[in-house]
Amino acid sequence: MNSEHDRLLAAHRNEMKAGQAFLEHPDIVDTLSQAEVVDGELADLRARYEKTHMDSTARLIRLKQERRAELETYYQTEERKAGVLR
Repeated sequence: MNSEHDRLLAAHRNEMKAGQAFLEHPDIVDTLSQAEVVDGELADLRARYEKTHMDSTARLIRLKQERRAELETYYQTEERKAGVLR
């Protein structure tokens, strides 16, 4: 039973290391930072839209949402490639 526990613990540690390595990869760090910036821009645009209800602001929101979706898709694709997401 102890060897089974050790084997499971080692497998868990390997998964944790793979996940951490994935999160530290430069492309992923860049993608996450871009997503954070886009999230902030979206919040600002939504606040502006609520005040002015301008069509141009709505278009900007749609464009930012599309960009955010692209970033999320890229992140998930890379996550699968790295074997982090199953």
